[in-house]
Parts: sequence; structure tokens; C-alpha cells
Amino acid sequence: MYTAVFRDLVEMESFWSSTENKVRLQQFFIKWMIETYKDCKPVYLGGSHLTDLTACMKLVQGNEGYERLLKCDHEEADDRIMFHVNHAVTVDKFRRVIVASADTDVFICLVYHFIQWVHFGMKELWVLCGKGSSTRAIPVHDVVSGIDSSVAESLPAIHALSGCDSTSKIGTKKSALKTAQALRCEQVLSFAKAPIMDGMIRSAEKYLVACISSDNTVGTFDKLRYNIYHKKTFQLDLEKLPCTSASVHLHIKRAYLQCYRWLHAPYLENVPLDPTEYGYTLDKKGHLSPEIVHDVLPSDFPTPCSCIKCAISTVCPCRVRNITCCEFCKCGAGEGCRNPIK
Repeated sequence: MYTAVFRDLVEMESFWSSTENKVRLQQFFIKWMIETYKDCKPVYLGGSHLTDLTACMKLVQGNEGYERLLKCDHEEADDRIMFHVNHAVTVDKFRRVIVASADTDVFICLVYHFIQWVHFGMKELWVLCGKGSSTRAIPVHDVVSGIDSSVAESLPAIHALSGCDSTSKIGTKKSALKTAQALRCEQVLSFAKAPIMDGMIRSAEKYLVACISSDNTVGTFDKLRYNIYHKKTFQLDLEKLPCTSASVHLHIKRAYLQCYRWLHAPYLENVPLDPTEYGYTLDKKGHLSPEIVHDVLPSDFPTPCSCIKCAISTVCPCRVRNITCCEFCKCGAGEGCRNPIK
């Protein structure tokens, strides 16, 4: 009788894009489990309960109860997975845990947190992914032992900054990882592990620039845009032109928020952060959306001069304003420019 509820679903993409639909489906699944599951192995059902969204139900042989230690307010299922695995390792003393998930975010978090779970006696951590005959088990414990510890501890930052489910894509995962390794993870190792400051944002921006540019003299996206515009004018693709530093700073704040949530997902004592202070805006309906930069030129912004040599101080607008000429001026700020202000 339950299959009839979803028989008419055709456009699944529009169905999954609705938070309300997801909650209703989860509530339907919990109801179905309560009515049908009679096995002796305990099953834990967290989130989307009608009476308490933070509760976690335990089912054993048809009997239902609530597990107090698994009560949490984590919004994302990815974070709840970390919370449940942490409980299994630190409280129930499990030595081997298998997580069924094909989500990259989940895999990255498991690699990171395995380093801490080892201290509580965890020996093996496996991730099941794929479908049918293509299903495979990935040994996270072997992955961690095969990479440098600084890389394992930096993976959440690398993944969030280069693009994940909640942040924009910048570069490729391969370039992001290679860049971090080349820099010995110095610019991302402490990301989201301390309060966000200007120094952390500048360091993250420099790392992202290195992910998409081999020019070691460039440290900001504004400078990278400038170089690409002037050096590749005839091959310029505006759609591929890097964003401004102002825009990437908001991206870094959103990546910080996501990374912070990943790092604290196994625990309850984390301090929630206000998304509106980390690159998001809140509309009148209470929906969050990425903040967009709307910088406009100031009214007194100088217009590039049209002089050829800027020889006459009373005619050249740059000399009148007592400022240097630039590449946008007709003189090109080259050797022929006679503007004395350099």
C-alpha cells in the first residue's frame, strides 16, 4: 500500500529539490520501519520524527525506544553519519564500522575523523559505494595510512575551498590536492580550526590562486584577472575569467562555514555559526542564498586619459589628478608616457 504514495512521481529532480518532500519521505520511511521491522539487530532512526526532529529512535524486535545519547540537531544527514559513527566508536566501542554512502563529502569527513577515532580503538573503517555488481568497499584506514598526515587533516578544507555540495567549484580536485601537497598544506592546515581572520582569508585566497595559476607572483584573484585580461586579450573568454577577490572572499567564508560543520559533526558541543556572517543572505521567507558582490565604481573614479604621451600637465587628466597612468590609458603607461608620477 505504501508504493502507491510514490507511484505518480515522474520528475524526481523537482521532488528532491523540495525540503518538505524530503522530510515527508523520511517520516514515511520511519513509519514503515516501525510497522515492518522485527529483527533482533538494533536499527537507529535519527531526524524527521513528528514529535521531535532532534530525537533518535531505536528499533529492536518490533520494540521502539529513544536513544538519549544520539539526540542531536544536525541539519545534514552527512553530519549525522559522523555523529553516529563517533557514538559507535567512543560509546559502544566498535572496532570496525562500515558506512554505505557514495557521497564525496562523507568520504572526506571519514578520512579526517578516522585519525581521531583510532585513539578510541577503531581498527577498520570501510565505505560502501556503487550499485549492484559495481558495489565496492573502500578501506578508509588504508587510505589514511597511505597519505601524509597533514594532507589527511587538510582534506575538509581542500574539498570545501575547491568546491563541494554547498560551495562553488574553483579549479579541479586534482590541482587542489597537488597544490596543497606542494605547499605542504601550510595555507589550509589550520582552516576552520580557528576563528576566521583576514590572514586566514588571504592565505586561502593565495592557495586558490595557486590551484588555477602557475604564476608564483600572483597572490590575489584581482591580480590574476588583471594579468589574464592584459596578457590574453585576443583569446579572452569572459565566461572563464576568474572572479574578483571580493567574490572569492565570500566563497572562502562559505567554505569556512561548511568546513567548520564537518570538523564538529561528531560532537554536540560545537558552537553554531550564523550563516549571514559567512557569505549568505537571508530573504524575507527565511531562505538562505549566497551573497553576491555588487561593487560599483565610486563617483570620483578617474577615467583613463586619452593622451598619447601625457606631456602637458594641464591637459592630461591623470596629471591633473596627480595620479599615475595605467594600462587602460591611451599611453599604456609605457616608456613613451611623460607623466612624472610613477
